[in-house]
Amino acid sequence: MKVLNEILMSYLTILKLVLRLSAYRFAHIDRDTLIAVMSSRDDISQADAERIVSQIERTRDRALPRAERIQTEA
Repeated sequence: MKVLNEILMSYLTILKLVLRLSAYRFAHIDRDTLIAVMSSRDDISQADAERIVSQIERTRDRALPRAERIQTEA
């Protein structure tokens, strides 16, 4: 579980950077590609990768409207 949390925290850091660079581009990251990259690691199963990507997508779906709102207000 510690590894999953570390991966999620790393990905959230990347998410913050991506949102700063381009919220539009991040909205189009392919789910299957993320799952394939994560599950290619020996310590992450396909099911774990799918669960992590689902968490990331929920975070993205909450963050993108906020980023768009901030961009509009700026």
